[in-house]
Amino acid sequence: MREIKFRGRTEIEWVYGSLVVDTTPDKKTFIIDYAVSDTNTYTWSEVEPETVGQTIGLSDKNKKEIYEGHVIKTSWEGNKEVVFRKGCFCYQTGGDKYHIFDEKEVEVIGNIYENKDLLKAELSEGELI
Repeated sequence: MREIKFRGRTEIEWVYGSLVVDTTPDKKTFIIDYAVSDTNTYTWSEVEPETVGQTIGLSDKNKKEIYEGHVIKTSWEGNKEVVFRKGCFCYQTGGDKYHIFDEKEVEVIGNIYENKDLLKAELSEGELI
């Protein structure tokens, strides 16, 4: 069975666990760390809603868990953002979506929130890609 796990960014760090969205008008977003301590308490962390991403259930070639919003480096397509579209996790290139089919061939190099420059158009053989 696949573990359903999310991550989100607080003002100072990334936190990992279960996602909870407040239904009050404030609509605050939290990640609950499910690493239970000796006292059976959980850590609730308010996160920036736009930074929330789900694990895709795969790790990259360095065994780093891959999440929505990660920027991955591929040997065949360059740097791409991991997204969830049409019921699957994939990356976007040239307007088309492709599945991440072999995690051993990709490497997480950053994320779209802290490393936007990783997705800037690159020049390759005189063409914009």
